[in-house]
Amino acid sequence: MNIPLNSYFRHTNFWHIIYMHMVMALTLISLNIYPIHSQVSEVNYDESKVSPYLLPSILRSHGGIEINNASDWEEFRRAEIINSFVEHVYGRVPGEIDTMLINITEQGTYLNGAANRMQVTLTVVKDDKKHSADLLIYLPSNKEKVPIFLGYNFQGNHSIVPDEEVFITKSWVPINQSTGVETNIAVEHSRGSMSRRWPLEMIINEGYGITTLYRGDIDPDKDDFSDGVHPLFYHKSQQDLIKMNGEQLQLGAGDYHK
Repeated sequence: MNIPLNSYFRHTNFWHIIYMHMVMALTLISLNIYPIHSQVSEVNYDESKVSPYLLPSILRSHGGIEINNASDWEEFRRAEIINSFVEHVYGRVPGEIDTMLINITEQGTYLNGAANRMQVTLTVVKDDKKHSADLLIYLPSNKEKVPIFLGYNFQGNHSIVPDEEVFITKSWVPINQSTGVETNIAVEHSRGSMSRRWPLEMIINEGYGITTLYRGDIDPDKDDFSDGVHPLFYHKSQQDLIKMNGEQLQLGAGDYHK
């Protein structure tokens, strides 16, 4: 059944938002150089054993300049704080892509016609390399424009709902014996296995939509640079160097600003 493309999705801004969410969420990369073994350290859970420390003043720059007005904040302190988050928390976006291709791969209805379903493949292109990720979208069928919940899932799009029309992910998935996944390959038995976390019917009935993306489409979280979006930004020699130096890719999965 062909469902007219909701006008909400005809606007380039929507796909731009989706793309920014996708890239910022799982390509906020920090290449922190550590010797691998130096990361092993004792953890202190006793507050009394914490050494004395002073938190940096929010209104004093690293160079000691007192921040007295908005101009000083913009010129000195704001950039320092952002850089601290880049260096110590979220990391850096490794680069820009050349373009993004959008392909609507399937449309249909669900929940006895109460929801319209759309499956969309986004393909990002950089130089001569491409990488694709699949979006799953559900919208109320009786509304033209609705607010949506936008979020990652962690077992594959097919796991959030027992909808037999949703494609089973071909990406690497974590082993989960409770859902029948034993070899990092998604199986039919895992369809709808995470639906308890995605109350789709209630969301649709309340007039909201859902857009979700499997995080493994972006980074399979296998602790290397060989798959996901990584090859778009790092060539083979860089990947080898990263491994030799013990550099660690920090992907902000779950941070959303990520």
